[in-house]
Amino acid sequence: MDRYVIAKSGRLIVTRKIFDENERPKDESPDQDENTKLAIPLLPRWKFIEETEDTNFHGIFTFSGFEIIGHEPDENNNILRPIHNHHYYKAKFTDGQLVEIKIMGDDDYRLPVGSLFP
Repeated sequence: MDRYVIAKSGRLIVTRKIFDENERPKDESPDQDENTKLAIPLLPRWKFIEETEDTNFHGIFTFSGFEIIGHEPDENNNILRPIHNHHYYKAKFTDGQLVEIKIMGDDDYRLPVGSLFP
């Protein structure tokens, strides 16, 4: 699953998790005892690697998020819970740089959230 972040620098950064095959120890290693040899087939075959890159995106990026507008007590008055406002946003990038970000209005209803429009 890809995760997009607008960095403080105004760049759209993507982090991707990809599968990579684990290298398993060889059975004939002299420093392996019998228990280690029996456990080798149980080792996970795959591992996740995260790759991060600047997308150098040019276009419109839509996404949603929450704004904390206050706090209210829980049912037992023990903990203050945040009060959220949910918004849909539209971010415009030119040559990879964020130039505008705003809350989407009624005229933007056709733009699916979580989309990239070059």
